[in-house]
Amino acid sequence: MIYPVCVVGAGAAGLMTAITAARNGAKVLLLDTREKFGAKIIMSGGTRCNLTNREVSEKDYATSEPNIVRAILRGYTSEQALKFFSEIGVEVAEEPGIGKFFPVMDSGQFVLEKLIQEAKRLGVVIETPRRVTGVCPWREATGTDPNDSAETPGTFKVMGDHFEYIANKVVLTTGGLSFPSTGSDGTGDTIVESLGHRILFREPSLTPLTTADEDWKKLTGISLETKMTFIENGKPVKSFQGSFLFTHFGFSGPVVLNMSRFWICSKAEKKQMLVSFLPNHDEEKIRKEIVQGHFLFPKQSIKSYLAQKKLPDRFIATLLTKCQVIESIQLCDLMKHEREFILKELFRHELSVTGDRGYAKAEVTAGGVDLREIRKETMGSRVVPGLYLAGEILDCDGKIGGFNFQWAWSTGHLAGKAVSRQSR
Repeated sequence: MIYPVCVVGAGAAGLMTAITAARNGAKVLLLDTREKFGAKIIMSGGTRCNLTNREVSEKDYATSEPNIVRAILRGYTSEQALKFFSEIGVEVAEEPGIGKFFPVMDSGQFVLEKLIQEAKRLGVVIETPRRVTGVCPWREATGTDPNDSAETPGTFKVMGDHFEYIANKVVLTTGGLSFPSTGSDGTGDTIVESLGHRILFREPSLTPLTTADEDWKKLTGISLETKMTFIENGKPVKSFQGSFLFTHFGFSGPVVLNMSRFWICSKAEKKQMLVSFLPNHDEEKIRKEIVQGHFLFPKQSIKSYLAQKKLPDRFIATLLTKCQVIESIQLCDLMKHEREFILKELFRHELSVTGDRGYAKAEVTAGGVDLREIRKETMGSRVVPGLYLAGEILDCDGKIGGFNFQWAWSTGHLAGKAVSRQSR
């Protein structure tokens, strides 16, 4: 049997591709390495599944081709994605004040079940476990001229260890390398490179960072609002503000995850990660308050003053230890150099980062197929006619907040719509 469309990879992008193609009349085969697929949908957002964001633009992504990303996101917006989920029975609500949309059920499992239910309703044939190891255009697979065969020039053989399928169009939605236990083992990259595409690079993204600083490790479990700034060779490159979490191995939390890809991917000779532990305060104002404290609150201790800024007690104790200032010292007794050291550590602390937690803990993968090799209107390959790419396999990774799912919905919808038009 020849399938008009074969989608390889049943994650977010793959399911969206298959559903969109089937809604538009195409007969679709969907393959996945794992029998129980869609694990990242279940895991995302602490299993709550952050589906998308109210405001989505190319500025929310890291990529070498922001103009192409902008065109793709405009081709299928977050508003359209929300309408889609409403249609398949997923009621969605916005997290107050932060623009994130979650299912009312707070369950990634529920979202996955609804996606699978919709795919099956539309007649999508789902075959698992099927670990695809090769995709080959018909002419190369058979050694024949397609004009001399019953197959069309766009036909492919999709192969694995003990199976082979024939399809007119193939969509690769195999993801990246993050969380390899979910099936993201890099096979998709190998396949797409064998077909002539170029992988720009691959690195973990949205992954925790490690440290050798034992003082910070002792604060495991403490979370606070921070602003992080990544600096290359003395120049600020990227800043994020958000929740910062101390862990037994180093640092995590949304702000750290967002910053991780820039640290990991940087090739700079000198790179620094600066942190402000009082991101909503002005350093000069704090300086004046401490100086005036000599007169207004002469008996107030530095620990008591910092506690008024809503900093956790254990954090204050560790910070002052690093500054070699005793907790009980009164503001009136604080020396100028001690005050300036405290201010530096509060507003411009240089994190000691020794590494990262790698793909095993990375939520997405940075890098991927060069977007210049893709037609932004259809996600069709400029290298191989009849081949399409969607999702994390492409050179585009977003920050925390539903942006990576929106990339999956946008690219999957455009690919599904395109292959259905060309498969009738």
